[in-house]
Amino acid sequence: MNDELEILRKRYARERLIRKQAEQIAEDKSRELFVKGQQLEEAIAAERLARQEVERLSNTDALTGLSNRRYFNVVSEREFGLAVRHKKPLSALMLDLDHFKLVNDTYGHAVGDRVLVEVAAVCLQTLRSTDLCARYGGEEICVLLPETGSAETSPVAARLLEAISSLAFEADDRRFAVTASIGVAERADDGDSLPALMKRSDDALYRAKKDGRNRIVISTPSMETTPAT
Repeated sequence: MNDELEILRKRYARERLIRKQAEQIAEDKSRELFVKGQQLEEAIAAERLARQEVERLSNTDALTGLSNRRYFNVVSEREFGLAVRHKKPLSALMLDLDHFKLVNDTYGHAVGDRVLVEVAAVCLQTLRSTDLCARYGGEEICVLLPETGSAETSPVAARLLEAISSLAFEADDRRFAVTASIGVAERADDGDSLPALMKRSDDALYRAKKDGRNRIVISTPSMETTPAT
């Protein structure tokens, strides 16, 4: 009888040890899975952020931080479609720095880049968050203003001209300033197109340069332009 009890006690002790070991293994596995789950979530979040950063960089001009032309073309098509669908006004503003080649030739391209960076910052500070501002090429900046007619765009353009001309630069112990010319165009009737709108704003910009620079010209239907440099 005593031998049987001893056998039962040993069996119970062995089963309890096995059960404890199984529980410990299960707990360790559960902890391991939890840690791996956290690591997976962190990896997914990091990958998502990396993708967003890659997308942002692909849409951004590396020098100025403005949108690049490719991104502008994509978003402006969408905004133009929305304006047509909802019969909302839409304006385009084309800005070009006056005699910018002279800045590069006189002070060097590094100084010219600094001018572009500061002008871009002024644009971002002056415009609304809903406006799309892009470096369109060289020293040319293009802005699309949703739900805004040319009458409302003109004061914005005036603030941009004033802010840009107020910037002070220094290089080679010399101080200098820059000015800009701006062309403004508004979406016409439902037969209008985005390329036509952009061309009208560009034509207005060239008229501003032809008429003496450092000014704003609003596109009119009868406007004929001769490109200026």
